[in-house]
Amino acid sequence: MASTGRAPAQRGSSTGASWRPISGFMAVRNGLRLGYPFREAIRAALPVVDEFVVEDGHSEDGTYELLELLASSEPKLRLSRHGWDPVSTNGSAIRNALDHARRLARGDYIWQVDANEVLPGQDVDAMRALPTSYPEKELFGLPYAQLLGPIEFTSEVRWRFARNLPSIHPLYDGWTMGYRLGAGDLARPRELKRLVKRAAVRVAQDHIATDLPEQLVVLPRPIFRYYGLFPEAFLRKMAGKQFFQSNPEYARLATGSPDAEALLEEYRRSGDWNRFWEKVYELHASVLSSSPLNKELRSHRAIPPGDHPELVRPLLGLPEYPAKTPVRRSSP
Repeated sequence: MASTGRAPAQRGSSTGASWRPISGFMAVRNGLRLGYPFREAIRAALPVVDEFVVEDGHSEDGTYELLELLASSEPKLRLSRHGWDPVSTNGSAIRNALDHARRLARGDYIWQVDANEVLPGQDVDAMRALPTSYPEKELFGLPYAQLLGPIEFTSEVRWRFARNLPSIHPLYDGWTMGYRLGAGDLARPRELKRLVKRAAVRVAQDHIATDLPEQLVVLPRPIFRYYGLFPEAFLRKMAGKQFFQSNPEYARLATGSPDAEALLEEYRRSGDWNRFWEKVYELHASVLSSSPLNKELRSHRAIPPGDHPELVRPLLGLPEYPAKTPVRRSSP
């Protein structure tokens, strides 16, 4: 690991209150091939945190080399390499990789940042102030906008910022963080007492909601989560079924199906990325509308280029995530 054993340095806040160190963390594997804007996600988060831990799952596409290059100029960035589970059940490989990164975080507060999530610059001050704005809270729900290229198709809250407590971990496939007992937690009297108290508060939450340890947060802008950003990588991800999350309703969009092949060829001929993402949205919506298990596509709003996070704007319209300097693809 490229780091020292020292805890992140504390600093004073603009309000005069003592600063509570924040650790960001991320897990990524083959981010270049999958088209995740992981460098932009890290750079956007660095102004908020005192350290940022990245767990690389032994990437084979140059992702780790780019992380090393970024770490050489970013003293807050700490890198770790850890093999991901060869067998994943309901996203357990991603969750376990995130949890490994989370355990390396040394700050008083932790913030999970996925490799496709970019914080707008307008949110930096509000994020930095969370520990002092809500000193009694333990777990924070942040607003997210999910996008297919320039199209926002849903908005949601994910619990991704938290006090660095032994019982708070990534849950499910890493979708959110929450409380989870681990080995040895019941042997810690203080931790057991806190969890029992939290359970009692939950039972009585209709009467004493202000005592709940969770806090929903309003930010100036939602965090932009790019479900798809680069067409070529997006279709590769669909081919690997990672996009479908084992839902058979999506089978007709897998690589090799007539729908996916026609969509890819149309994009390659025209280079019209706006049209490409509109078509993806239409196909995606037609599948989800027939499945009662899905609650996505609650909106359909095109985000103008100037409203995307500044770090992402040079990437809009590119077919692939650039390994070096972005070069925009010209339209015919």
